[in-house]
Amino acid sequence: MHDDALRKLRRGAGLGGRVTQGIDVTNWAMSYARVSSALQREQLLETAVQLAADRRGPVPLRQYASLLDLSFGLGFHTDALARLRERYAFEYVD
Repeated sequence: MHDDALRKLRRGAGLGGRVTQGIDVTNWAMSYARVSSALQREQLLETAVQLAADRRGPVPLRQYASLLDLSFGLGFHTDALARLRERYAFEYVD
């Protein structure tokens, strides 16, 4: 399942390189935001939300916090993630 999620992320976000584990999401997202268009940033956040929403049951709080870090690092406000949460109908629990 982990490998499937990585493949979906690379394909959906159009990432050419390997997906690296254990990075600081906020710092990475801020760096990505400097070299990407607004549309690319929106697509990346939406892809991440789609992957989280694909799971059965609520998203763990830790994963939701990472989505928030990604969203803020990409330069979005809280409402961007809230709108995607409504669109993809997922909940989170701690």
